[in-house]
Amino acid sequence: MREFLDAPFGRHSPELRFILDVMRSQPLAGKWIAIMTDPSNEWHAARWSLEVPRQVVEMAPVRFRSREDVERWVFKQRWQHLIGPLAIQEGGDDV
Repeated sequence: MREFLDAPFGRHSPELRFILDVMRSQPLAGKWIAIMTDPSNEWHAARWSLEVPRQVVEMAPVRFRSREDVERWVFKQRWQHLIGPLAIQEGGDDV
């Protein structure tokens, strides 16, 4: 959804808020998350384990320089998991 990719933070439409609520309410097992690896300078996307106790079991192969960029990447992964491929193409950056 273009609205989130353009502005991951701030006020969102009711439709986008609904989608985000659905994404955020999914079980933790296997869910992609954003983690800060260097305070305010470096971010990674990581995936929770399927088993309890939850542990990070996978890191995305990309380092992000902003929270916005990592949140966009996580959004795309969660969208693909719940809905399928993201129909929006942005600069050839596939999900």
